[in-house]
Amino acid sequence: MPGPDVCHIVRFAVCHTTGRGMPRPYGAFWGTYTMKKLNIDNWFFRTMALIGDWVLLSVLWVIGCLPVVTAGAATLSVFAVAHKMAAGQDYAVCRDFCKAFKRDFRQATVLWLPMLVLALLLVLDGWYGGRIPAPWGGLLRGAAVVAALVWVLSLSWGLALLARFTYKKSVDALKNGLVLVLRTPRAALLTLLLAVLPWAILTGAPALFFYLLPFWLFVLPGAAAWGIARAMRPAVIKLEHKNNYYLDREENP
Repeated sequence: MPGPDVCHIVRFAVCHTTGRGMPRPYGAFWGTYTMKKLNIDNWFFRTMALIGDWVLLSVLWVIGCLPVVTAGAATLSVFAVAHKMAAGQDYAVCRDFCKAFKRDFRQATVLWLPMLVLALLLVLDGWYGGRIPAPWGGLLRGAAVVAALVWVLSLSWGLALLARFTYKKSVDALKNGLVLVLRTPRAALLTLLLAVLPWAILTGAPALFFYLLPFWLFVLPGAAAWGIARAMRPAVIKLEHKNNYYLDREENP
């Protein structure tokens, strides 16, 4: 039998998981001796396993975002795993991440690149507004901030839907994401909070931000995707029932 791959080794090193969401290449020893003698099937080890999944997802996301062009596909892939976690489905972090990355790379990139250009324009808009006297400068910066919040909501929810459902056009996922944002304000507020928190700390307490940099890079991305997927879950369930329009990615790859 072939040995465990790199992803299994990383996951095992992060935390001794109960085996949920991860194939057990360690045979009967891990499944019987550990469960009986160490009693790892409890809330503490389940929590450690969840945090381990967040860390592994975050590491994969950071690696996937290193070429900026692939950041959209990396974010979609994180959501693909997070949806399975939120739904209580079997999952393997590395396998499902790589599968979604390969499957949806083209659609995610088609959606991401125009949004990246728009983000650069919003940054330029805010920078230019800071050099214009009041009141027009303040109005320009305020418009840039509002547009940036809409950008975060539409892109994150659009990629999250594209990770779960089949769309003929990527822009349809973006539109449906905005519709769901209006229908689920609490989940939208959570998304904004998770997106704004690092920037707020960077602005108000730069030293604290850099002290927490490992958390921002290697915990928050996976935890945020999991939290958003859980918040979206009621809306996603309704969409899954509309089989005449939406197709589950796992059943119809």
